[in-house]
Amino acid sequence: MFKFLQHQPMMLQCRNNLACAALFLIYIFLKFLPLFLKFLI
Repeated sequence: MFKFLQHQPMMLQCRNNLACAALFLIYIFLKFLPLFLKFLI
């Protein structure tokens, strides 16, 4: 997951922006949601 974060330089540049950070967290959540669902089922 940390490797994934390192591949998002554009997002990391605005990590001090709360709105940008929130969008980034939502992006990660939606990206990994299928994996979590597959693990739970």
